[in-house]
Amino acid sequence: MPPERPEVRIEIDAEGSIRSVSALRWRGERGYVPCGCRVLAERRFGDYVVPSRLAVGWWFGTPRYAPFFEAEILSAAT
Repeated sequence: MPPERPEVRIEIDAEGSIRSVSALRWRGERGYVPCGCRVLAERRFGDYVVPSRLAVGWWFGTPRYAPFFEAEILSAAT
């Protein structure tokens, strides 16, 4: 959202799989806090392999991290 230009960090393991995605996000009176998701599983849909289980939370990468949203992708279409 302009004028924001957050730095997005993507952690990729030795096999090329995405393990996490994070960025600083604005939280009102708290200011910017780390927000991110852990990729818990991947799944193949046809020719594509995508993150299929995710857990997202505030204070990512700190002891305060606690997921507030979890999702599982069951199907995908191109």
